[in-house]
Amino acid sequence: MARLSRRFNIKQLIVSETAARRGLDNRPPVRVVRRLRRLAAGLERVRAITRRDLEVTSAYRGPALNALVGGSRTSHHMQGLAADFSCPRFGSPFRVCKAIVRSPLRFDQLIYEHGDADDGGWVHLSFAPKMRRRVLTICKSRGAYQRGLRRCPVDLL
Repeated sequence: MARLSRRFNIKQLIVSETAARRGLDNRPPVRVVRRLRRLAAGLERVRAITRRDLEVTSAYRGPALNALVGGSRTSHHMQGLAADFSCPRFGSPFRVCKAIVRSPLRFDQLIYEHGDADDGGWVHLSFAPKMRRRVLTICKSRGAYQRGLRRCPVDLL
């Protein structure tokens, strides 16, 4: 399996349960593999911040897979420049986001996603060319992106 960085290989960044279930080929074109190397390098820097292994749940998504999962038509996932992940041995996705924001890491967009979901949500991080350090939060209960890093409300049942 092609190694993209010290800890990440191509299989880890193209795997998709949805693609496997639906029989979709999620192999990236060569130009995307080059971008996946950039993404892997960025994820290595996050790993250095947390000092713990990352659990990547989604990185590259071909156009068919992206449409199937309801991704944005301009998603950085389709370009091989974004990953969704968690780092349970470091802490909650909110805590991971906080550590990234406090670090000097250069990134394009960090989104704390669905922290009020049953699974606790995840971190979306992209390394697109602009490197805007744009930070957003989206909670299931609010349904819209908000600027900045914010905690999601949780039901107290």
